[in-house]
Amino acid sequence: MTAKQLAAAQKKRAALIDREFRATARGIGLSAVKFCKERLTSTVYAIPEDVSSTGRKKWRRTGNLRRAEQMEVTSPYEVIVVNRTSYAVPRHEAGKPGRRKINPVRISHWRDELVETFRPIVADLCHDTITAILRRKA
Repeated sequence: MTAKQLAAAQKKRAALIDREFRATARGIGLSAVKFCKERLTSTVYAIPEDVSSTGRKKWRRTGNLRRAEQMEVTSPYEVIVVNRTSYAVPRHEAGKPGRRKINPVRISHWRDELVETFRPIVADLCHDTITAILRRKA
């Protein structure tokens, strides 16, 4: 292989990098949103609403928190999970030291669980993406 051929092959491979990492980030984002929605379902929505002393429910459940979980691919190398509901962050932080106190049964830190669960997965997927790019014949 001549130097020109090698340079051309590397140029083609370089063009693959953004596309492959964007696809990886999209897959990670979709999986992360699914994970968050599953955690919200099992830790927030599976628990019956609290009732007052008169037996009436203290709030009306809408499912808006779960429905609002979305992902955004901000660059080929970055994906974020967002929830634009006004109470998403206070609800997530509730029950932590120095934060609003809630019924201990209702404590759910789904984003913290997401980070801990996905940290090794993301590292493996990025490694696999790099390996696939390098092995591809340009």
